[in-house]
Amino acid sequence: RLARVTQPKLFVHGGNDEHGLLDELRAGFELVAEPKRLIVVPDADHFFTGHLEDLERAIVDHVEARVNPESDVAKRMAAAKGRAA
Repeated sequence: RLARVTQPKLFVHGGNDEHGLLDELRAGFELVAEPKRLIVVPDADHFFTGHLEDLERAIVDHVEARVNPESDVAKRMAAAKGRAA
C-alpha cells in the first residue's frame, strides 16, 4: 500500500541484516511512492548492534530535513539524491 502514500518515508537497513535481504528491500522500495529515502548502514545487523548512532543519525537527519528544508542536512540529502539518479 505504500505505493500510494505520499507522506515522506525513511527506510534504514543494516547491510548485514540476517532477517531481510537487501535486494528484496530494494525491489520493494522501487514500488514505494516518493518522497522516500533508503539508507543502508554497512556492516549493521538487524538490530544495528554497534551501529545505533548511525541509525539515530539517519532518523534525526530525515526529520530535520523535513522540518527545515533549507538546512544543510536537507541540501546535502537533495544533492546526494541528485547524484544517485
